[in-house]
Amino acid sequence: MDGRHPEAVRLTLTTCADRRREAEFNIWYDRTHIPDVLAGGVATHGTRFANADPESANSAYLALYELSGLDLEQIQHRFADLVQRLHRDGRMLDDLQIVRRSMWRRLGGKFTTDRTGRARTAGVFIIESSCSAPDRERDFNEWYERIHIPDLLGTGLFHTAHRFQAMVSPLSPIDFHRASSGRGLWEGTVPFRKLTQTG
Repeated sequence: MDGRHPEAVRLTLTTCADRRREAEFNIWYDRTHIPDVLAGGVATHGTRFANADPESANSAYLALYELSGLDLEQIQHRFADLVQRLHRDGRMLDDLQIVRRSMWRRLGGKFTTDRTGRARTAGVFIIESSCSAPDRERDFNEWYERIHIPDLLGTGLFHTAHRFQAMVSPLSPIDFHRASSGRGLWEGTVPFRKLTQTG
């Protein structure tokens, strides 16, 4: 997402079932799986991240796919068909454990700084949030985009922010802050450091 603002993304949280095969798992994911997904036409870019918090019980890895369209239901079906074909062709690894998959549509504006597109993305911080008072949803979204995100970008820890809403969940926006260094941790986030980018 270096300098790009995709209209939709797919997140896949994964772990390797056999820790002894972790190196093989990462080579397969980076050199086989992400290129297979991109060749399947369902995504334009794929970036992998590793969980940067060793104390966390969160998944070990995050694959973030920038999607090639806005019809998320159709893209979901195309992903499922592609994965079935990859299984059938022997291109999937048995040690892949998918913890969670979700698709998100961009919500709100493009949140940038003077470093957007120039600073190297070293990692992402992901915040899943929702307004606890449905009757104040509009105020919450206005505050989030007009005050909260600019405040976060103003810390200098992040060079870009994206806000997405889940395909299935009624009200659960997700916020990506792309960090240009490994410093800092925003409370309530899942920190991931960048592994690879393809596309």
